[in-house]
Amino acid sequence: GTYNISGILVGNYTATCTATGYNPASAGITIVVGQTTTQDFAMTAPTMNITPAAINVIVDPFGTATELVNINNNGNGGLDWDASLELLTESGKDPWDLQFNFDVTAASGAAGNAGAECDGQYYYSTRWASNLIHKYDLTGALIEEFSIPGVTGLRDLAFDGTYMYGGAAANTVYQMDFVNKTLVSTIASPQPVRSIAYDEGQGGFWVANWATDIVLINMSGGTITSIPAATHGLAGIYGTAYDNWSAGGPFLWIFDQGAGAGMPQILYQADLNSITMTGFTHDVTADLPPNTSAIAGGLFTIPNVYPGTVSLGGLIQGTPDVLFMYELAPFATWITIAPGSGSVPAGGNGQMTVNFDAGDIPAGTVKT
Repeated sequence: GTYNISGILVGNYTATCTATGYNPASAGITIVVGQTTTQDFAMTAPTMNITPAAINVIVDPFGTATELVNINNNGNGGLDWDASLELLTESGKDPWDLQFNFDVTAASGAAGNAGAECDGQYYYSTRWASNLIHKYDLTGALIEEFSIPGVTGLRDLAFDGTYMYGGAAANTVYQMDFVNKTLVSTIASPQPVRSIAYDEGQGGFWVANWATDIVLINMSGGTITSIPAATHGLAGIYGTAYDNWSAGGPFLWIFDQGAGAGMPQILYQADLNSITMTGFTHDVTADLPPNTSAIAGGLFTIPNVYPGTVSLGGLIQGTPDVLFMYELAPFATWITIAPGSGSVPAGGNGQMTVNFDAGDIPAGTVKT
């Protein structure tokens, strides 16, 4: 097609052309007074072909098996893909069942707890007005109180499987070793960091502060993409959590303070495929004992703390501060995929490995 744009001031611009099913194309243009500038775009489009379309495998008791899925791009443009598992035989789980909660004020010895995280073995909470971090076992019993030299005022936390990360509502992400109690490094963020979530698919962090854009940064602090403030429409963001387990994901869960203490404290869901809000919400205060000072705190996701499920956990700040865990999605160890995303050039081929493990499945069980 042909498009005319009038009334543009002279100067240098970047023009971007997008169309459904095609890769975007950009070009630098210069607008000169008294002249018409023409820029042509040649759009490219990927065409994905997946083989096999279905996998049927029989695994011996306590055995394992591996199958390969071929991802071919027969188009004339690059293909970016991602994959997730939808476990049909585990679909009877009950999302939003409250699995667990405990009084963090009583367990830690004081109020002012804000952030929360779980590494699969322990829960952690942070104090927003001090350098204190508290570690609990999975029953909520305090194990230790500690601090990281050079770090204070942490809000939300994120975990990448090795290190913990957090911010103090400023433009720094702290990378911390909670085992050795050391600050490993810092990352300069373009956005103040109150809420933070590790995105394992992109290898970066979603960061925000109250009503700002929610920005995805890489491990060097560069911006990858963002959920604009105009899109999410929230004013009190305190915690975020990455979710690649719920069907249709990945999603980002956002814990927002809403109208303030004593009012509904809402979890919002953002679709990271389309960078849009799904419209799904859940009020955490409706599931906990009455707390007139309750406001949203940190947020996290963790698989298999409760076997067979992924949990969405977080912290309500108030009197008292409370850590909670919801059942979010089914989780299975009998099937995994790797990698979960990738890129295939035009005319190229890629592969994804599907691993099956019957180690804890009774003989004769059928899974889909």
